[in-house]
Amino acid sequence: MRFGINFVNGGDLADPDAAAELATLAEELGFSTIWAADHLVLPVGFASRYPAAPSGDAPFHDDFPFNEVLVHLAFLAALTRRIRLATGVMIIAQRNALEVAKAVATLDHLSRGRAVLGIGTGWLREEFDALGARYADRVARTEESIEVLRKLWASPGAEFHGHHFDFPPVTCNPRPHNSSGVPIVIGGYAMATARRAARIGDAHYPGPASVSEVENYRAEIGRTAVEHGRDPSAIETIVAAPYDRPLDVDLCRRYAAAGVAEIIIGLPAGDDNADSMRKWLETFRTSVMERVEAPA
Repeated sequence: MRFGINFVNGGDLADPDAAAELATLAEELGFSTIWAADHLVLPVGFASRYPAAPSGDAPFHDDFPFNEVLVHLAFLAALTRRIRLATGVMIIAQRNALEVAKAVATLDHLSRGRAVLGIGTGWLREEFDALGARYADRVARTEESIEVLRKLWASPGAEFHGHHFDFPPVTCNPRPHNSSGVPIVIGGYAMATARRAARIGDAHYPGPASVSEVENYRAEIGRTAVEHGRDPSAIETIVAAPYDRPLDVDLCRRYAAAGVAEIIIGLPAGDDNADSMRKWLETFRTSVMERVEAPA
């Protein structure tokens, strides 16, 4: 099982020294992935419910510092050598897919194949409105954007003729480091996101799902993948640490048995200075990661 660290580009971790400390420490301790969140703007006084929290309250306010996700990951790419660099998750329906294809492929090229593109359809309606993007079209635009990315990454002279994107043969170079492209993780909490991952993704990220929820997601991924001629075992499930109980060895092993490939943790509040980050992550490494990696 892999372990990642979430929310590495917001709040105090938007500071370059804190961000660099966390990334290099995470790599040193054997974490697999660092995940950067995505908000281009935060509307003042937004009322949309945050779906990842039972309360519906977002863990940030409208003046919360959020470094732009790909710029932040590029900064961390220059400071690290092995750890994967993931968007967790990018709201691609707010962007031009051709620009995303270029930026993500460049990140992957410069980091020698370490980019992971997590994509979600978004929940903050007021952000869509501010950006002039249609909230009602976000699902269709997301799926079409993924088609565009894969075509542009696959070969020179790609063309596309869809509802949201229509362009003659163009070349997007550099292409990703690996011929298979950049892994695309489909984020979201509805069962429809599991089906989307089974159809067009490389992994599914439902956030802080329970073991029983993971089992349900995996079953739906299995059914849908087979219907579309894909191998269900090739589609990973990635979860965030739960809100309602500590992430201990037993729970990690139950997640692994249910089919989870990676668990993403977040730093506790106040643990974002160098000394406290090191202490907390080293403790997690010895008390959980090393024991999960050892034979049961």
